Amino acid sequence: MSRASRFGTQPNYIRSANRSVGVIVETETPQAVEQIEAISSVDGMDAFFLGMADLSAAMGHAGVPDHPAVVDLMSRTLQRCKALGKPIGTVAASAELVAQHRAAGFDFIGGASDLGLMMNAAQKVIAALRSPSGEHVHSLATGTRSSPS
Repeated sequence: MSRASRFGTQPNYIRSANRSVGVIVETETPQAVEQIEAISSVDGMDAFFLGMADLSAAMGHAGVPDHPAVVDLMSRTLQRCKALGKPIGTVAASAELVAQHRAAGFDFIGGASDLGLMMNAAQKVIAALRSPSGEHVHSLATGTRSSPS
């Protein structure tokens, strides 16, 4: 927060901050997942966040967060958190994954990352600079051609 929002300058805020701040533990390795029960017993720990991309990489399946082994560990972790009464969240890179994670029972889901949103927008701009056949229609030397060569 910035000074412009007067963060921390109001006495009531300072007295009440700890009551309104949540602590979410990001869990991104199989070793951390194994310790879910111990982690959940730490006083003040409110929820878990399962980082699927890093978890899949730590399991040897980098770039494949929907690998069956990763999905199985995710499902078991989700059920363990539910049994502990701890909320669990994750992030999803597409509307389809958001729906899948919601149906699986995640309590909160990040719809995308800042980098993912930026890359998606950049890919759309690049696609607009190609002809239907995939040929580039723009260059720094010649500008944008209105028709393919």
